[in-house]
Amino acid sequence: MAKILIVDDDVTFCLMLKTFLQKRGYEVEEAFSFSEGSKKLKKFSPDIILSDLRLPDKDGIALLEMVMREQPQIPVVLMTGYADIRTAVQAMKMGAFEYVAKPITPDEILATISAALKVDSGKENRAVRKVKQESVSQFVDGTSAVAKKTLEYIKLVAPTDMSVLIIGESGTGKEFVARRIHELSSRNEKTVCCYRLWRFTKRFGCQ
Repeated sequence: MAKILIVDDDVTFCLMLKTFLQKRGYEVEEAFSFSEGSKKLKKFSPDIILSDLRLPDKDGIALLEMVMREQPQIPVVLMTGYADIRTAVQAMKMGAFEYVAKPITPDEILATISAALKVDSGKENRAVRKVKQESVSQFVDGTSAVAKKTLEYIKLVAPTDMSVLIIGESGTGKEFVARRIHELSSRNEKTVCCYRLWRFTKRFGCQ
């Protein structure tokens, strides 16, 4: 039976998620702050941690740093209602297994937990993953302000396992974006690359 530690200062959400996961057969403990979570990390020895990004004493990034330093074999999933691509990328680069935006759907969190536990079983050690250097591209990067901003987002997303959805009209450069993400990713030696979910939208100044 897998053990899950939930760290979230929203008591109602935390207890609801705990009850939901217990009904699915997981052993669950909850903590409502960074300090409480750090104590239960040592006593409870969880197989996976679900932590809110914003905590009353320290944030989820600080918790992630502590786990990566002391028990890097434990996958950490960060949850937040404040979706921020830069924070998401920072968390993924630091070793977070996933970054989930609230409101969280039951199917999504169960799938994420299942995937994290499979990774922890020995398929991959995220704590020692290293981002590969940029490969030589067959494309020429643009020099305009828009092109530079697009390349900036590509470089932010490419080293992570974040899902990516590329949208745009025909001829706007979707293939370029897809290939550049692949070239700058840790899977650039693979012949097949999947781009799943991240929407470049006006919210991030990119269409």
